[in-house]
Amino acid sequence: MRTILATRCALALTILALAPFARAGDLQVGQAVAAEWSEGRYYEGTVKAIDGGNVVVAWKDGSEASPVAAEKVVAVPKNEKHDATVGAFYLSNVEQYLYQDRIWGNFCRNVATLPLLPSSTFIRSVRGGGGGPGGGLNSELGSMSADVKDCGASGQ
Repeated sequence: MRTILATRCALALTILALAPFARAGDLQVGQAVAAEWSEGRYYEGTVKAIDGGNVVVAWKDGSEASPVAAEKVVAVPKNEKHDATVGAFYLSNVEQYLYQDRIWGNFCRNVATLPLLPSSTFIRSVRGGGGGPGGGLNSELGSMSADVKDCGASGQ
């Protein structure tokens, strides 16, 4: 099964939300990318070749390389030093799926690599309040640092 970027939600959402989509001329062979494999699902890969407006992506899971339209390819930023920190991260109700699919540990370890402050906050949607707008979901705040401090190698 493909290693979907969603298993690394914190990084994937940041990449897809903030990184500009690539132009074929901006990419280089060997560069790490996230590319659309199927119907809006982005997976990790490496640029194997550039052919006109398509980028041939060698998928990280070893699947056969395939062409992807350049506008469906996002360059994965290099791990460079910067002064940015995470103030808040909106989880919605994604955690239930991370636990259900037994990938919370992967997510947790990845969040722990982000530049967190003691005030960095998870914003969650949780079941609670009655019917009405939002279908009975309430917002709950939690400390990112506290929630990921014990991820370790074995996860949670």
